[in-house]
Amino acid sequence: MKKFSTLFYLIVLSFIITFSLNAQTSGWRKGEKQIRIPVSNQEQVNLLHSLKLNTEFPGPAFDHITAFVTPTELDQIEALGIPYIVEIENLNQHSMNSQPLLDAYHTYQEIIDLADSLATNFPGICKKFIFGYSIENRQLVALKISDNVAIDEPEPEVITDGSKEGRRQEGAS
Repeated sequence: MKKFSTLFYLIVLSFIITFSLNAQTSGWRKGEKQIRIPVSNQEQVNLLHSLKLNTEFPGPAFDHITAFVTPTELDQIEALGIPYIVEIENLNQHSMNSQPLLDAYHTYQEIIDLADSLATNFPGICKKFIFGYSIENRQLVALKISDNVAIDEPEPEVITDGSKEGRRQEGAS
């Protein structure tokens, strides 16, 4: 039961950090669309591959490719004469409309407070480590969540890195 609790807390913390850091930006390039390209032959697949597009693996049916393209990349596809269907016209807008947790963005201090709270309230399974400080004098931290937090055990581990946004000003959009 302890391992389930540990895993549960790790998953919750991962979601909090992920939503906090990604809530301000959808991550799509300017003007990016989602398109569906029906696959008719290997030559077409090779042409598309040469464009180095951002695509999803089509799965076992391989009857289409889903691609995420900018207007320039779409022009390249059109120049090759390859048919496509626009599934999502504006991925940035679509992401903004489909993310109900946009107001869940947390400031740096809220995230630090949450880490401190977890370490304080669950000392048997959560330990906070401070590795140093950023140039803005912000803590560089990690949380260890384990059923034996004080012991480095030889068992599988999961590491979640939530430090993808650098130098973001609190309250900035």
